[in-house]
Amino acid sequence: MYVKTINERFGDVCARRIPEVPQLLNYEYMIKNLKYNKQNSYRVPVGIDYDSVELNYLDFMKMQLISITGRDGSGKTNLVKVIFHYLRQGMFDFPVKAYIVDDYQKRLSSLKASGIVEKYTVDYNEFEPILEEINAELKERLELLMDSGMEALQNKPLLFAVIKNSNLYSANGISKNAIDMLKDILKNYRQLKVCFLFSDVENAPVAYGASELLKLLKDSKNTFVFEDLSNLKFTEVAINYIRQYRKEIELGDSYFITEKGVQKQKIIYGTDEEI
Repeated sequence: MYVKTINERFGDVCARRIPEVPQLLNYEYMIKNLKYNKQNSYRVPVGIDYDSVELNYLDFMKMQLISITGRDGSGKTNLVKVIFHYLRQGMFDFPVKAYIVDDYQKRLSSLKASGIVEKYTVDYNEFEPILEEINAELKERLELLMDSGMEALQNKPLLFAVIKNSNLYSANGISKNAIDMLKDILKNYRQLKVCFLFSDVENAPVAYGASELLKLLKDSKNTFVFEDLSNLKFTEVAINYIRQYRKEIELGDSYFITEKGVQKQKIIYGTDEEI
């Protein structure tokens, strides 16, 4: 009798769902459980945080240099494609001009059809001309900024360079002039809508004789790690994070290391439509 009375009184009331990290985080799950809305800025979702069980975002208005390292087959390329997908969603209100330096496996070749790719190549020697093109456009933007203020840059596209070619990470992969230009861009053009993403960085110690590019990436501290922290060699993390995250990662898991610390997240898999 008591159960019947309670059911009659509270029949339409359901227990609140306990937040959890799903085995597979896809677009359908985000819409249904995380109340995600269509992209409306340069702040794009990349995964769900294991601690807060909320979406993690990359804000390309604030982040100029990103690296990705980890084991093969762990989801590094998927992350790049997810980023492109959500940038593409808002391309009419938040334009993007992307450059891709792929390797000969051409795993990013499908992104050529995204509508936001200015140049796609598998020749790592093309990176320096791309860098020069970006640098020239940023110089023009700086002059525009000084003459007319930030509003003049509102309709300018995000300049987004993605490098997935290990030849550039070798000691002779990039010239001193190019690395100096890259450093100058990161130092002086931070607010002018530009970002460089370097994927497939080898998870190996950055030795004294390593390339200046690898040293720059290590020092930037904006690194996605598709590997157990106990096996991380490319950069260092505090021992307390290694103790906190002792459990081995699963497919689709990643750590994001910044100056603020370490976040463990489940990366979004695939997209709601094929690029």
